[in-house]
Amino acid sequence: MANDTIIIPEGTREIKDFEFAGHRELRHIVIPDSVERIGVGAFNESGVEELILPASLREIEDLSDLKRADMSRCAHIHEILNPGFYRGGSDGVVILPPYIERIGDRCFNRLDYLYAPETLREVGEMEMTGLYCLSPSLKSLKGMKKCILHPLEAHSERYHEQMRHEGLSERTLTIDPMPYYMAYMYKK
Repeated sequence: MANDTIIIPEGTREIKDFEFAGHRELRHIVIPDSVERIGVGAFNESGVEELILPASLREIEDLSDLKRADMSRCAHIHEILNPGFYRGGSDGVVILPPYIERIGDRCFNRLDYLYAPETLREVGEMEMTGLYCLSPSLKSLKGMKKCILHPLEAHSERYHEQMRHEGLSERTLTIDPMPYYMAYMYKK
């Protein structure tokens, strides 16, 4: 094992609050499918930029400043409500859990690539984020400020109509259908 890699032992159920915070030499962490909880700031200011989160995960406090987080295996997570959940910067990529239904206020801001499955129904306040959304409808679009919503082409007109109904302008929210190949890649 290299000094820049940690392999968390199978059977570990929790990564504690701030466990790897400040370990700038770290580049890779292998998380086993036994981990059910990741605490507050577990990866803050570490050298880890990318994580694939385990299928067993039931609770995660935040993604700190990771550049890429793949939560696509986290079937037990249905909502993310912690403001500041992601602080990795605009060039980051987050793939949300497959059964996510709700994102709270200010969980994701200034993020170019946020991928959401068709189960997403509610999005809180969000600013300057690119949301690639397979969902045919969201409860409200009002909290999305200076965002770009990338729905499937088939849902695009429905979102335009919802914008008109909610009194939103193109200056507040832009609807730009995602290319078919992106939807195909995300569904895999």
